[in-house]
Amino acid sequence: MSRTVVITGATGFIGHYLVEEGIRRGYHVIAWTRNKNSAKSLLDLGAEVVQINLLDGDSLKEWMAKNQVDYFIHNAGVTKLSVYQKEDYFNGNVVTTRHVLEALRDTSCRKFAYTSSLEASGPGDSDSLAPKQVNNGSQPITDYGQSKYQAEEIIRRQSIP
Repeated sequence: MSRTVVITGATGFIGHYLVEEGIRRGYHVIAWTRNKNSAKSLLDLGAEVVQINLLDGDSLKEWMAKNQVDYFIHNAGVTKLSVYQKEDYFNGNVVTTRHVLEALRDTSCRKFAYTSSLEASGPGDSDSLAPKQVNNGSQPITDYGQSKYQAEEIIRRQSIP
């Protein structure tokens, strides 16, 4: 039996490549999406597509209780490229992350990965190519960066591998 990976944000730029790579490596890929109609290309790749609302924590828990998941890649979120208000960033990046982690809490999921952003660490110095330590002293200045940082903090406080 193949290992199962759930990927959120699977219809996006990075998500599509994650799905493609998971299938290439022989995983059973389950793509969680807000809109099943936008996921035809994922079906064509061989992914299973599940329409689910990440803001509905109860439906996430219900789905996880009925399904075996080995790996979970949380790639969904409201991006900086979108025109949103602070509340939209909070709901789309922080609340959804909290709901995903709560749904994973009592499962046998072996690994969890989160796609964040450099904006979560705040502005860099003048040498943008120089390595930057991002595990302490983060000072995000945009609403987007703050929401990604808050999501990272929620993840750090959990005991999920």
